[in-house]
Amino acid sequence: MAVETTNQLNPPASHAADPGRRAWRVLLVSFAMFCLLLSLTCYGIWRFRFIASGSPAKPARLVLHTSRGVFIQQYGMVLQLPAQDGAALQEGDAIFVDRTLEPGTAATIELFDGTRVELWPGTTLQLHTLQRTRFNNYRQTVVLELRDGMARLHLPRRLPYQKADFHVIAVPPGGEPTEISFDVGGIYMVRLLAPSSPMTARAQWTSLPATEVTVTTGHASLKSGSRSIEIAAGQRVVVDEDNLDGPLEASWQLIRDGNFSEFTEREYNCTTGICSSNEISSTTWIVRSAAAEKGSPENGYFRITTGPIDPEQRRNGETVKAANFTRRNSNSKGFRIYIQQQIEADITPYQELVFEADVRILDQSLPKAGALGTECPITISWHYTDDHGNPRQFDYCYYARESEELSESLEEWIETERIPAYEWTHLRLNLLADIPQLRRIEELWIYANGHDYVVEVANVSLVAR
Repeated sequence: MAVETTNQLNPPASHAADPGRRAWRVLLVSFAMFCLLLSLTCYGIWRFRFIASGSPAKPARLVLHTSRGVFIQQYGMVLQLPAQDGAALQEGDAIFVDRTLEPGTAATIELFDGTRVELWPGTTLQLHTLQRTRFNNYRQTVVLELRDGMARLHLPRRLPYQKADFHVIAVPPGGEPTEISFDVGGIYMVRLLAPSSPMTARAQWTSLPATEVTVTTGHASLKSGSRSIEIAAGQRVVVDEDNLDGPLEASWQLIRDGNFSEFTEREYNCTTGICSSNEISSTTWIVRSAAAEKGSPENGYFRITTGPIDPEQRRNGETVKAANFTRRNSNSKGFRIYIQQQIEADITPYQELVFEADVRILDQSLPKAGALGTECPITISWHYTDDHGNPRQFDYCYYARESEELSESLEEWIETERIPAYEWTHLRLNLLADIPQLRRIEELWIYANGHDYVVEVANVSLVAR
């Protein structure tokens, strides 16, 4: 009897080899996971060493340009301590500069990367962030917070780090914060405009707290709320919570109402006290008069006249307004009529300061500038503060009627010049070159002096750059 056999009792060889294969697969997968984990660990260590940041060992130092009025508030402390020249500064420290100091830079912060930050009177600045990568020269981050006053930044063209993030957060008191980012290799100025700040001239007073950013060289980006703007070299921007003005030319007009058009003749003369309390008075030019000699009749007056200055204006029918100073009636004693304006401008941040005006002398009874050399038909008088904080004066004297018997004033603070009679003469004066130790302009006086005179002044301008 035959017996049938089947292969059900003998499984295939491939099934018998499955455990070995599974073991190899487990080994291979485990090895792959080990390699991946090792790679990730190595990458993590490399990445940490590449981007790990910390404050430098010597973040910054403070250089003083004055013996008083600069204070340091260390991070986490309440007290402000008098600063010492060469003091080490750490991340989070704040610098306070007294607003009553003499005009000019009071202190300079030297950062770890070679950047210099100059501080003026009335400035408060915090070193918010001073960071750099710990194990390489990949990146640095600097964030300064300006709370008051003005700072000028000098960023080196070459820094020790491949990438440099440099920012200033400007926080005007009661205003909206503004963030400014700077390119390396530039000179920048950030100023918080406020009437209480010694770094805000009268012509820059604003109704709202504002931030002004000026780029001398380099490039900056400004962001305030949802607004942003790029600022190139030679430009400036002014921003407050409502407006963003700019980019503007990096120049400043420090005279208000130089064309004598913001008020009427009576409103200018109301500043003498002749008007009732409910009448409008000028807030730009103030009219005054004074007798140069005892018993001199007070019979001079200030007017606003209108007419062309040059032939082109006459042909085109154009006119300008001029300040007119008149005194007649064959007087024999001196009398002065003048207008004055508060300037209140620290001019130390500027490289150029140019005054311009058109003037003419229609009548002059005294020859030259009188016997003393001070009775000038037209005087441009600057009242200023010198580099020692002392009040000083410098006058430009102009006359038309010559006299060989009289000499010009020998006083160092008076510069005298003859101009043609009856003709308009354009004045262009470089104040920084002419006026010694000029640091801050307090007031401008424009006046006529002498016995009888009729003179006019128009298109008054004082531009800082």
